[in-house]
Amino acid sequence: MPVSLDKQPEPRPEDMDRAPAYRVDLRKTTALYFVVADDENIYDPFRWAPGFRPYRDILSVERAATNDVEQAMQRDDIDMALLDSQSPLVFREFYANSAAHAAGLARRDYFEEKAVEAAEDAMHGDNNPYEDAAIWRAILGR
Repeated sequence: MPVSLDKQPEPRPEDMDRAPAYRVDLRKTTALYFVVADDENIYDPFRWAPGFRPYRDILSVERAATNDVEQAMQRDDIDMALLDSQSPLVFREFYANSAAHAAGLARRDYFEEKAVEAAEDAMHGDNNPYEDAAIWRAILGR
């Protein structure tokens, strides 16, 4: 983000030896991060190898701007880039302390999604559709 050199009031000559107020903030404060990830492992050459376990490959982590208008423009730019690429990449937003923290949250989110999908498959009996019918007949007494 460009830094404006138009400061009001103008700096005094005796203040010129001090560090400016607009330097980088190194504190770990919570901020919004935009994460672009690959859930289908299209960039992994070993995805067809036996025993391969899918994972979320984090391709980009970007801190969102603090200004709402800039943030919306940033979000739109990323959305349009993903739409233009025509690849199965996903765009997620996370509140995190750093870019590494946001990437970790994105990976954890992926594994939670996969765990919920596996639990739904197990509960709904997708392997044997007749099990659900038998359970409902037992419950309804028919």
